[in-house]
Amino acid sequence: MKPYVISNVGMSLDGKLATIGNDSRISGEDDLKRVHQIRKEVHGIMVGIGTVLKDDPRLTVHKIRAKKEDNPVRIVVDSNLRIPLNARILNNDAKTIIATTLDDNPEKMEKMENNKINEIKDIKNLRLSSGKIINKNVHQIGIIALGSYLENHGTVLPIDTDIKIASYIALNVAIRTGAKFLGCVLPSTEYDYVKHGIHNTPNEVVEYINFLVEQGKKIGINKFLIINCHGGNTIIRELQNFPPKQIKLKNITFTHASTEELSVGYVIGIADKTKLKEHNPKDYPEIAMIGLTEARKNNIHIDNEAKIAEKKGITINEDLGNKILKNAINECILEIELLLNTKKT
Repeated sequence: MKPYVISNVGMSLDGKLATIGNDSRISGEDDLKRVHQIRKEVHGIMVGIGTVLKDDPRLTVHKIRAKKEDNPVRIVVDSNLRIPLNARILNNDAKTIIATTLDDNPEKMEKMENNKINEIKDIKNLRLSSGKIINKNVHQIGIIALGSYLENHGTVLPIDTDIKIASYIALNVAIRTGAKFLGCVLPSTEYDYVKHGIHNTPNEVVEYINFLVEQGKKIGINKFLIINCHGGNTIIRELQNFPPKQIKLKNITFTHASTEELSVGYVIGIADKTKLKEHNPKDYPEIAMIGLTEARKNNIHIDNEAKIAEKKGITINEDLGNKILKNAINECILEIELLLNTKKT
């Protein structure tokens, strides 16, 4: 749908936008109120960087009675990212979008993303050093679980095994470090040739991640660790510009419904060991993807995992499950430390 655009111009009788003294205050008080009524009714207001540098506008609705939610989204066209970090348009009165080139000034862009947009003014008044945390700056890191909700896993594991394992690891890492657990990504995706489960597109997964990231920024988070326990989700890396600099994607995946995943599931309490005898690839082709012919034909890694499961069989090993979980949690804690720059790569 095409947007409806209103062009509002203050102009002198001789067609000028400013006086000879470069003063752009041409409109009267009544006209300014009319302009602010327009602001209250539209979704967004756009200006160029020249206006921001010269006038330092707020671009909010303040000449007439209005609430904060009446303010439009503020859009600044600034290809060279010249906007000052203390510009009033970057305050918290409304959302601000800066249209710029991605590679022009990455350091300044990061400062704006992390510190200015949606910044919580009073966060420094909180007791950030309280509790058992590795560093008070860990409150700036958010952890997100990524998996899948709608996939068969034989008879021993539930259909949402991947997201439950991801959530278990993510929450334990949050508890042991002090980082914030932001919850789960609901959509998941899969390779086209893996014909099982119900999934979404890669773009839908990234859109949901971006939603969680934007919400995280509102509570002072500027770096994110995504713990993914579903192999199909790894294809989101193929999307352009994903993951961005502030997101670390940690993949912890297992052969589908095979020994490793069953063992981990047993340790966290989601596997039913009494159903192990029924857990047979001949009846449930998704187990180790042994019966998924197209997937094995198109992906040598899947085929190799299936061959190993066919040769060694599938069982539950509690010691193996504990070892895998311990290593996964420790690896993710290391990622948190790296995000804090307390560990060297």
